[in-house]
Amino acid sequence: MMKFTIVGIGPGSSDYITPAAVKAVEKSQIVIGGERNLKSFSCTEKETIIIGSDLNAIAEYIRKTMETKAIAVLVSGDPGFYSMAGFLKKHFTSSEFDIIPAISPVQYLFAKAGLTWEDACLTSLHGRGGDDAVADAVKSNAKTAFLTDNTYTFQRIASILSGKGLGGRMMHVGSNLSYEDEKIFSGTAEALQYNKENLKLSVVIVTGENND
Repeated sequence: MMKFTIVGIGPGSSDYITPAAVKAVEKSQIVIGGERNLKSFSCTEKETIIIGSDLNAIAEYIRKTMETKAIAVLVSGDPGFYSMAGFLKKHFTSSEFDIIPAISPVQYLFAKAGLTWEDACLTSLHGRGGDDAVADAVKSNAKTAFLTDNTYTFQRIASILSGKGLGGRMMHVGSNLSYEDEKIFSGTAEALQYNKENLKLSVVIVTGENND
């Protein structure tokens, strides 16, 4: 039985794409991924499909094509951490695909901040946010990492923490990680709630004891 491959490409820059990921794409005949992800590889001689909003159509295409052509599906970060792999696992059994792991944006930001992450709580706010959940996670852990969305921005996280008496917690914020337009900055929750940076998506790490 033919398998397709879910390829983690890391935070984004080609500097962080593993040789195993490159090899998987080279062996494929069809490469599926977001437009920015596809630009990280040379796919001029391959069929490429840009992932849009209709993920079911992508799954159906893979199902119809995987027995005759080698397919690589590119996902940002690590496939095992809040990626499209979660969606694909609902449509395919684990015997129908291979996974190439990668560096996640969360790992990248921990490294840039000079922090270890074995004692961190890792979570995502993409469509699953909640003010109390944010505050409870920070209260319960020495380090908490969030993948943000357009609703739960780093400013909103900072505002929630400040409103819950946690304004003294240190926040590390990263966006466009590993790309040329990367932005990384730090500050207390109290200060960052007023920051005007317009970041579409970001990674946030909250550390330290409450100093208020």
